[in-house]
Amino acid sequence: MTASRDGDTVADREKGSLKFLYAPTAIVKLLNERIRNILQADDVKAKFRAQGLQAAGSTPAAFRSFVEAQVVQWGRVIKDVNIRIN
Repeated sequence: MTASRDGDTVADREKGSLKFLYAPTAIVKLLNERIRNILQADDVKAKFRAQGLQAAGSTPAAFRSFVEAQVVQWGRVIKDVNIRIN
């Protein structure tokens, strides 16, 4: 989702579900197709717009790439500042 104010992007936010990480590909494709269709429905778009948001669907491969990049980015931060779990 992208939050915008006066047409300027103020924040990008990825939302997705990791619970389907090991689900069969056919199931993931079907769910992705249906969720993307829902996000494109006029009433859903209107509800997002009313909150200053714009919903945009992606692909399972694009979401996987995003998650992998986040693991690398935040893993580096955790290592650099020596974050530990007690």
